[in-house]
Amino acid sequence: SIDEGYFEQLIDKYLLNNNHKVIMTALPKAGLTARKEEEQKEKLAAYKSSLSSAQIDEIVKNTAALKAYQQEPSKEEDLLKIPMLKREDLKKDAPKLIFSTDEGNGIKLIKHDIFTNEIGYMYLLFKMDDVPKHLFPYIGVLKAVLGLMDTDEHTYNDLFDEVNLHTGGISVSTMNIVSSDDYHQNNLYLAVKAKCFFNEIENAFKLIKEILLGTHFDDEARLKEILFEIKSKIESSFVSAGHAVAMGRALSYQSSAYVIEEALHGIDFFRLIQEICDNFDERKTDLISKLNELRICIFRKENLSVDITGNTDLFKKVEELSNEFSISLYQDAYVADKYIPVVVKKNEGFETAGQVQYVCRAGNFKDEGLKYTGALRVLKTIMAYDYLWNNVRVLGGAYGAMNSFNKTGDSFMVSYRDPNLDNTIEVYEKAAEYIEGMELNDRSILQFIIGTLSELDTPLTPAGKGLFAMKAYLAGMTDEDYQKERDEILGIDEATIHSLGKYIRAIMGQNNLCVVGNSDNIKKAKDRFMTVAPLV
Repeated sequence: SIDEGYFEQLIDKYLLNNNHKVIMTALPKAGLTARKEEEQKEKLAAYKSSLSSAQIDEIVKNTAALKAYQQEPSKEEDLLKIPMLKREDLKKDAPKLIFSTDEGNGIKLIKHDIFTNEIGYMYLLFKMDDVPKHLFPYIGVLKAVLGLMDTDEHTYNDLFDEVNLHTGGISVSTMNIVSSDDYHQNNLYLAVKAKCFFNEIENAFKLIKEILLGTHFDDEARLKEILFEIKSKIESSFVSAGHAVAMGRALSYQSSAYVIEEALHGIDFFRLIQEICDNFDERKTDLISKLNELRICIFRKENLSVDITGNTDLFKKVEELSNEFSISLYQDAYVADKYIPVVVKKNEGFETAGQVQYVCRAGNFKDEGLKYTGALRVLKTIMAYDYLWNNVRVLGGAYGAMNSFNKTGDSFMVSYRDPNLDNTIEVYEKAAEYIEGMELNDRSILQFIIGTLSELDTPLTPAGKGLFAMKAYLAGMTDEDYQKERDEILGIDEATIHSLGKYIRAIMGQNNLCVVGNSDNIKKAKDRFMTVAPLV
C-alpha cells in the first residue's frame, strides 16, 4: 500500500490529528527507598515465618553450596582443554608512534601521515597555562556553550546546519596531558576537534573561527537554556555513572590532575552550574563577562598548536590556513594570575536515593617513591578478571569492578552497582596480600599476558592512531618508552607479580575513599568519612 498513501494516513491519523494525550509527572519522595526496603524486609520475614525448620535448613544448605561452588576453582584438566596462544605467538614490538612536527610562523603543527580516504581529522589545541584563577572554574561553561549559541554570522540553528553541511562535526573539549617526566606537571588544553573531507578544510577553519571568536554570549535566554540542560545532563550521568563520580573524586584527594578534572567536569563543576542556575538573574551579567574574558585569555596565537591526521597535501593546506586563522586571534593584554590546583584529602560519602553503592579507593604510588612499570598493566588484568571479579562481583554481588595503575602514578579500585560498602573496602585492603601469595604457573601467567596485550593491541582507526600519537607527543612519551613497557609485560614472571603487592599497599596506605550510594548505608559507615552530603 506504499503507493496509496498508507504511511501518510498513519501519520495524519495517529500523529497530526491525534487528540489524545497523557501527561505524567514523576515527583521525588524523600525516604521512599528506605520505606521500600523496610517493606521488603517485612515481606521476607513473613515468608520465613511460613517455612518449616526443614525448609529453612534446606535454604541454608543450598546457599552454602552456592558459595562453595563460587569459590571453587575450575579443575586443571578442564582449563587445559581451552586452546591458547604460546609466548612465541605474541607480538614482540610495540606499535610505532606516527607523527612529525613543524613550527612555522610561531604555530606548532603535529602531523600524522596516515591513509584516511580523503577525510581530515584536526585538533586546534589552545594551551591554558595562564588562565587567571578567578576565571578557571568557568572553562567548563565556555566549552559547553561554544557552538550552541548565535554567532556574528548565524543563528545557532543555522550554525548547526552549516557545521553538518561542511564537516563531520565540530566539538570543544578540555584535554589535560600529564608530563611523563614530572607527574605533577599538568598541560591543559582547550581542544577544538573537527573532521571533514580534504576539500572542506577551509570551511572547517571558517566555522571554527566563527564559533570561537563570534559567539554571542549575551543571549541571556539561550545561555540559561543551555545551563539548565547541562545541569540536567550531569544529574542524569551521576545516577548512571556513579563509579566515574567516585573515582574522579577519590583521585582528586591525591592528584592535582584530578583536582583540575573535578573543576572542569566533576562535582565541583556541577556545584558551580547548580549555583548559577539557582541564581541566574543575579549571576548572568558576571557570567557573560567571565566568558568574554576567558575567550580573550585562551584564543591567542601563542597558545595555539594544530594537530592534523591526513596526507602531505592536507598538511600544506592546514599550515596555510592556520597562519591565516592565527592573525584573527586575540592580542588584548590581561593579568595572568595563574590557577594552581590544591590537593585536599576529603574522604566523602555522597548520598543518593539508590539502593547500591559505587565504592572507590584511590591514590598515587609515585608519591610513595615507586616507579611505573609495564608489569602494572598485567596487575590490572589480574585484578579485573581474577581478584576483583571473584570477590566483588561473583561473591559480593556487584555488577562489576574496575581498577587502573596509570603511568602518572594515579591508581584506583572502584565497584559498580555494589550492594556492599564495608565488605568491598575490606576486599580492596586484602588485595596486596592476595597478589603477594598467588600461586602461578607458566600457563596462568601467559593468560594474564594475553589479556593485557589484547587491550593494548586493540585495532585503532586512522583518527584513533593520530589521537594516540598526539597525546604521546604532548606527554613526552617515545617509541622507546612504549617498547620498554611491552618488554616488561612480556617478561613478567611469578616473582615480579608478587612484588607488585607493594604498589597496592602504597595506594591503600594513603586511604583515599569516596563512596556514592544509598543514604542509609553511607550513614551506617559515617566513621569512614570526613564529610557526608547529598550527591545532588
